[in-house]
Amino acid sequence: MSSSSVKRILRSARECLGRREYKEALQHCKEALAEDKSCYDAYIYVGKAAFHLKEYVQAEAAYRRASDLEPRNPLAWQGLAELFTETGAWANAVECYSQLVLLAEAAPESDPLRGRRTVFQRRFAEAAARGRMLAAAEAAWRSLTEAAGESLAAAGGGGDDAAVNAAEEDLVECLCRLADVQLAVDASEIEARVEQRLAAEGAATPGVPTEQLAALESAIRGAVEGEWAEEALELDADHASATLRRIIALRPPSPPYVPYYDAFLKRLRKYIQASPPGSMDRHSRRAVLLAAAKATMEGRCGSRAGGCCSPYPYDAALAMLEVEHEVVGEQDPSLDPASSPPSLEPPPLPLLVADCGRIATRLLHSFPWSATAQLHAALSLRRRAAVYGFDGAAAAAGTAGLSVARLPAAGPVAGGGRRKQVVALLLSALSRGGRAVSGWLAACELLLEEGAAEAALDAAKEGLKYVAHRDLVGKERLAGAGLLLRLLAGQALLRLHKLDEAQLLLEGLAHGVSEGHVASGELAGIPPLNVSQHAKRSLAHVAAARGDLAGARQRYDELVGGHMMGRSAAPIEAWAQGELGMLLLRQGPAMEGARYHLQTALAALQPELDAAVAAAASPSATLLQHLQQEAATYQLHLALALWVKGGGRLPYSDGTAVGDGDTAATAAVAAAGPTLEPYRADCRELLLSAASVAGPLQAAAFTWLGQWYDRASEPRDELKARRCYQRALALDPSQAPAGEALVAALCAAGRPETAVQLCEEMRARAATAAATNPAATSSLGPPSLPYLVYPGLLPAGGAAGNVDWALRSLARLQRDGGSYEAAVANYQAAIRLEPADSELWEGLAASYQALGRHTAALKSYGRALELSPGRLFSRIQAAALYYQMGDMPAALSYYRMALTAAPGNAAALLGCGEVLFTAAALAARMGAAGAAAAALAEAEALAAHATSQYGNLQAGWKLLGDVRMQHAAVPTLARVKVAATHGSVTPLGIVSDGDAAGAAVHEGLTAARDRLAQLRAARRAYAAAVHLDPRVAGLWGDLGMSYHLQLELEGQHPDLATAADLKISLRNRALALARGGLRIDPTSDWLWSCSGTIAAPAATESPTMAAAAEYCYSRALQLNPRRAPVWAALGRMYSAHGESGLASRCFDAARSHEPTSIAVWEAMGDAALRRGGMAGGGGAVTDPRVNAAWRDAADAYEHAQLLGGDVESRLGFVLGSIMARDGTASVADGAVLAAATKAATMYPLLVSAHHARGISLEARGDYAAAVQAFQTALVLLDADDLRHPELDHSSSSPSVKPFDPRVTPTARVAIQLDLARALSAAGRADEAIALYDTLRQDGVIRADDFAVVLSYAVALHQAGRSSEAVTHLVAILSTAGAAPHLRLAAATAAVRIHIAARRWDEAYGIVLTATSDLPDEGYRATGGGRAAAAAAAAATAAGGQVAEAGAKLWRILLAGVVSARAPELEAQLLATMRQWTERRTDVNTAQHECRVRELLSAKHRAAGAAAAALREAALAVRACPYDRAAWALLSHTAVQAPGLRHAVLAARVAPRDRAPYMAAAEENAAPSLAAPPPAAPLVPSAAAAHAAGLTATVVAAAAAKGGAGASGIVLLAAVREAAVRLRRVVHAQPYEASAWYLCALTELQHAIATGGQARLYRSAAVAARTAAVRAKAELASLPSEPSPPPPPSPLGLSPALALAMASQAGRSVFSWILTDRLPTLSTNCSPKPPTSFK
Repeated sequence: MSSSSVKRILRSARECLGRREYKEALQHCKEALAEDKSCYDAYIYVGKAAFHLKEYVQAEAAYRRASDLEPRNPLAWQGLAELFTETGAWANAVECYSQLVLLAEAAPESDPLRGRRTVFQRRFAEAAARGRMLAAAEAAWRSLTEAAGESLAAAGGGGDDAAVNAAEEDLVECLCRLADVQLAVDASEIEARVEQRLAAEGAATPGVPTEQLAALESAIRGAVEGEWAEEALELDADHASATLRRIIALRPPSPPYVPYYDAFLKRLRKYIQASPPGSMDRHSRRAVLLAAAKATMEGRCGSRAGGCCSPYPYDAALAMLEVEHEVVGEQDPSLDPASSPPSLEPPPLPLLVADCGRIATRLLHSFPWSATAQLHAALSLRRRAAVYGFDGAAAAAGTAGLSVARLPAAGPVAGGGRRKQVVALLLSALSRGGRAVSGWLAACELLLEEGAAEAALDAAKEGLKYVAHRDLVGKERLAGAGLLLRLLAGQALLRLHKLDEAQLLLEGLAHGVSEGHVASGELAGIPPLNVSQHAKRSLAHVAAARGDLAGARQRYDELVGGHMMGRSAAPIEAWAQGELGMLLLRQGPAMEGARYHLQTALAALQPELDAAVAAAASPSATLLQHLQQEAATYQLHLALALWVKGGGRLPYSDGTAVGDGDTAATAAVAAAGPTLEPYRADCRELLLSAASVAGPLQAAAFTWLGQWYDRASEPRDELKARRCYQRALALDPSQAPAGEALVAALCAAGRPETAVQLCEEMRARAATAAATNPAATSSLGPPSLPYLVYPGLLPAGGAAGNVDWALRSLARLQRDGGSYEAAVANYQAAIRLEPADSELWEGLAASYQALGRHTAALKSYGRALELSPGRLFSRIQAAALYYQMGDMPAALSYYRMALTAAPGNAAALLGCGEVLFTAAALAARMGAAGAAAAALAEAEALAAHATSQYGNLQAGWKLLGDVRMQHAAVPTLARVKVAATHGSVTPLGIVSDGDAAGAAVHEGLTAARDRLAQLRAARRAYAAAVHLDPRVAGLWGDLGMSYHLQLELEGQHPDLATAADLKISLRNRALALARGGLRIDPTSDWLWSCSGTIAAPAATESPTMAAAAEYCYSRALQLNPRRAPVWAALGRMYSAHGESGLASRCFDAARSHEPTSIAVWEAMGDAALRRGGMAGGGGAVTDPRVNAAWRDAADAYEHAQLLGGDVESRLGFVLGSIMARDGTASVADGAVLAAATKAATMYPLLVSAHHARGISLEARGDYAAAVQAFQTALVLLDADDLRHPELDHSSSSPSVKPFDPRVTPTARVAIQLDLARALSAAGRADEAIALYDTLRQDGVIRADDFAVVLSYAVALHQAGRSSEAVTHLVAILSTAGAAPHLRLAAATAAVRIHIAARRWDEAYGIVLTATSDLPDEGYRATGGGRAAAAAAAAATAAGGQVAEAGAKLWRILLAGVVSARAPELEAQLLATMRQWTERRTDVNTAQHECRVRELLSAKHRAAGAAAAALREAALAVRACPYDRAAWALLSHTAVQAPGLRHAVLAARVAPRDRAPYMAAAEENAAPSLAAPPPAAPLVPSAAAAHAAGLTATVVAAAAAKGGAGASGIVLLAAVREAAVRLRRVVHAQPYEASAWYLCALTELQHAIATGGQARLYRSAAVAARTAAVRAKAELASLPSEPSPPPPPSPLGLSPALALAMASQAGRSVFSWILTDRLPTLSTNCSPKPPTSFK
């Protein structure tokens, strides 16, 4: 293609570039380059297009290619420079601009490129500066600056002002850029040095924390800057200063040039820091800085003047002026606009400290947003407030030209709002970066005055940091400010009660600063202070805050004494004398010394006060107010000292602190006024002077002035006193003495509502004040006030003004007025303010108690007692609450502690007696006679003490009567001690040797007589109470009940009984007394129920009494239908008269109202017994298993027993256990014996109680004790039969019908028969036979009473009269009317006797006779599975016990034959027995066959036939595979043959037992949370444990057998494995003794195999001991044969007599058990055994 076409393409590309079509231009350029590879313009166009498309790499490549083609063409270099500037590649840009500068310099003069040389140089300098090529940039700008200077000189010579201005602008711009580069060079040099130093320090001290590194960096930076400034001054190497000076000379401090002015002033400050402190050089340099700052503030630039646009000159000048001892001179009016501007040379003294105010004013006007401006404006207001006050200071500042527009109007309190605004302005300025040590000083002092000690401490810390920073960096002396900050910090620590830290800080000031050193904070408005004296003053405050008044006095004595002795380097101020006087007043006795020092202080303070009054421009001047408050403080304390000197008494004068249990009001009321002159009058004058000064003690001054008018004025001026109190409360609502006194005055005047309004108003005012001005209540005035002021004078600090007196008084008024809810709320609010006030907690508890919130009341009483253990009211009320809540031990403990504190307090005596009385009643109900008697004895002593000390205390006589009357159910303590300590008498009064029955009866009679004596004494106590106030209706009922209980107690034994006519008279008297109470209070349901109770016992004898009882009960229920015991008594009476329907309705009503009433369930049991007796009428004997009445009675009495019933419930429970439960298994239960024993203990004269106890003891196997119990019952019955042979006179049993001797024997006969049976079981067969013979001779034993005949036969056999025994047993067998289980029992006994005598034919005949006609009672289980076992168990439960007893009889005979080694008889017997079992459907044939096989296996093992024994054991398992005993037998038999391994296998497959808790879980149908889930895991059985043991034995045997050939490691592993397996078995089955035994053996083998480790030996010993314990437990709990069901019982009777009659029915049970104790097998076999049965 031709060149013309290339040009055309380039033209198209250029046009596309002009239209910004860069992609099309790029395409055209590619076409041109395709034609001409060396086309320069094409590459230039490609670079431009790619640059605009931001394809910088392509653009750079194109430009580079173009520059290579034509190196002297500037287009490519310009494009590259533009590209690198855009991408920030400053080094490449510098290279490109340097090429362009060279090209421009080489170009001819006519070439336009040469005219652009300056432009290229500027861009080169800018690129170098941006690329941190500072040296090249500085050289370029310097060259440009020189050129600009030459241009300016040339333009100035031409006279063209426009050219001159343009040249000057160009020069200034170049100078500014040069200064920027030079400043950057200096900064980079300093940073390099700092980093180098930091690296060196880090290498020298590794592991420095981050905070220390930051502080170290600041210090290193300051040092480096100082060194740099020093080097710059010495070497004249500060090249930037000259440039900055030229800029400052050419331009004023307008916004573009402000940074250069600030940089110049900062360099001047660095030069000052480089000079030695205090030197003339430093002073001169400070003068230069101040002059430059002054000129800058005035906006002067040479001959031109403008405005200053930067606050830094003001900041620098103010920072320099606050440095101490370096600027001294007169005030210079150089800032006056009218004065001529000074030259640039620094004047000697350009600015003074006095200029700070005007500098701050101009700074605030010019830069109102500046933090420094706000800071110094606040400081100016602070200084002016000392003369004008804070409100006046703001006004004066406004007239002086200081802007205060940012401060809003002040609050209602004069100066208070302005002060807070000044503080807020000051803190805001400091937080925004304002830096001035005077600001921190002023902030710390103002915050302390406001009470913000924590913030003041922070301000002092920040100020000290600022002082240390300036000293470290600039070596600027601020020592005085530092001392003041440390002093203020110590005072802040003191306010915060950080006493140790405060003392450490103040000790350094007190002893580290000379006594004459005075520090001043003039700019902060702080007057000159003697640092050492004020530090000692603060140390005295620290000691006082600790409570060490002696240490504080020592500090003051050191100051005052040193001044008086002339040893003080500086005069002391008035505060030393005044505070020493205040301290002496607080210490107490030294009133004369306090008066002297206070008067001296007032005299010394008066000149200062006069001068302050003269100098103050306003009464609100802070200095004047401070002096006035200090004088008022001394005057008030001097008035208190004169109060005491005049004969008065101060509160807390005994050393008691405020809030130690007594209120301030109590202390104020206790204060007595002065009476001696002139102290009384002087005291009033001082109080008036103190009350006229506004301050924190003004309210206290008015309070004491009111007390002066109330107690010291003659005559008493109540009106003025009340006004003073009102004024005190108006000033300070927390003035407790004034408030309490005013409330007391209002209440005394009969205006409690006004008192309530006053308290509420004070609370509201305090809350409002705290919300609007939270810090006002915490301002404590002068520093000495919190620690030296007399207690109770200062306002209470805290939330809401801490008006705890108002809350306390309001709560007390509301509680006394019945507003308990409001009282609780106010007490809680008061407790939040004073949580350690026990009186408040007590009032809160009393309010809770009145509201019925007993738990909260108890907690509050407990807190009150924790704070003040001596509060008797709290302890007594807490005890009463515990008593009401049923916590008798806690109530008794509190009452006893109250009695320890106040032995004669009536409330404590009666309360403790009542608790003991209740505890005795509960113990008596539980059967604990000893505990009940002891509690009653102590209660009687307390009640007697109360009545002897307070004879007219009716409650004491009432309690004494109640305690004594409780002895109707509880023996006296003397009788209990005699029963417990007598040689052969047990606690139950049962003798173990000698005449047991006689001794028991004698003890019982003596105890009963003591009880009767107590009842008569109780009646006398009630009579004394009635004599004191006959209008109390309940006392008449108590008198009537005492006669009723006396009659009940006398009816227990003939020796106690009274005559019949006297008995009627006593009952009528009792009714008359109860009616007397009803005349007083006819609406008392209790009195009506008492009347019914008195009349009810005679209801069966007298229809009149029955009607009276019914009416009384009905009337009581009309008055109170919820009295369940009255319903029960009425139902019992209806039941006794045969009205079962009415009785049932009464019981239903009783249960609906109170289902847990014991009386209800006892009455239901009695009614059920009577109903059962009627159901069996006509002499027929009923079966208790089918008689629902018996079961109902048993259930009712058992429920009453569980609820804690008395003797009737216990005897009914025993009766139910005998008649309607599971025979002896229930009678032998411990609960049954406990019930019977408690009944016999509480009522030793009750026949049925001893009878029941004897039956229970017999069932548990204690036959000797049972014999004695039966004998005691007989002796008591003998005495009772003298009067009423047909009745059992039990106080807890209703009257019953006479016996029918044709159906039921008498109670005496029943007990005699039980005694005979017990004698036989106890081994005293001869006595038993004699008693049986006596009864037979008397004809009381019927021939059809087969249970008695069976027992008699057993006794005959025990006595060696077996032939006679067999005769009686055969007689039972031959009687068809005998019950099947009795016939089987007789047959069993006869068979055992025949086997012992080896009479096989007779034994075989008896078995055939006894089992031939047994009724079939159930389902036969022929299978061997678990289903068959379940069916068999069901059949047995349904009535198959007789059949099982027959099967057992066959096995007994088989055992005898097997022992006699008669195989022919054995075969014949087995055949006959199996035929019998096949015919039966109610026999568990599987289990029976299993037992038979076990007998045969035992026979073969005894004969040594191991294989036959193993075969029989296997057949036993086959017959009953679910039987664990059969599997265990198989395992034991297999040990002999075939071996241990087969034994292990047999034991492992044995059925497993369930967990021990499963039995209890299955017995309870109702779910229980305490019980585990139904699917309980299975645990190994005894057979499984034996299997593990056998495994261990096999392993050990194998180890011993193969020890010669096996390695020790293999043997050890085998033994270890066996030990681990045994441990698992023991863990799963911890109750198996065999498992523990085998575990012990295995552990022993393991110990031997391991070489005798002591640890394993100890494990073996532990396992062996556990095995022994488990074996003993298993032997003690071996089960007996299942007992047959109890025989039929007699007619339904009362618990006592039915119990006696039921014993006869139970005799067959015990007789059957006795037959099992006969000798079974004889080991002496005849040489020729029989071969067959005849």
